[in-house]
Amino acid sequence: ALNNIATCLMYQGKFSDALKPNYEALAIRKRALGNDHPDVAQSLNNIASCLSAMGRTDEALKHHYEALNIRKRVLGNEHPDVARSLNNIALCLSEMGKYDEALKYHYEALDVKKWALGNYHPSLATSLNSIASCLSDLGRKREARELGQQALGILERALGSEHPHTKQAREAWGG
Repeated sequence: ALNNIATCLMYQGKFSDALKPNYEALAIRKRALGNDHPDVAQSLNNIASCLSAMGRTDEALKHHYEALNIRKRVLGNEHPDVARSLNNIALCLSEMGKYDEALKYHYEALDVKKWALGNYHPSLATSLNSIASCLSDLGRKREARELGQQALGILERALGSEHPHTKQAREAWGG
């Protein structure tokens, strides 16, 4: 119930209000499940999302690292949830202007997704777009466009040319 309350508050943009039920849910999950459980990692991720939205990126990053460590220990290095954590860390680092470091995590997330989901899953397109955005922020526009077009190809194959995500990628990267 606390997670549902926190999620509703987050959807309403009430991130500071969502922190309390998220921290309460984390405490309950740790007591009930122990510190090394995927649900504990998810609670840490939820807290980090709130903190990041509030501009408290340094704190968010710490929670994302903790979630990543739990997920790697419990789920293994090639699980899609590990890729989510890697991506979340990369997004925080990008928010902090640490694009080179962010790229490292984006590429690691992409590798995990390829291994876990195959080469044509829409989630790969999301990672490619994130990498492209990061490259663009670094002034590497040509590389960014190439990856953006790869993402577009994956979305067209996986979702079709009329899907909203495909149309959005086409607008961003041409094609």
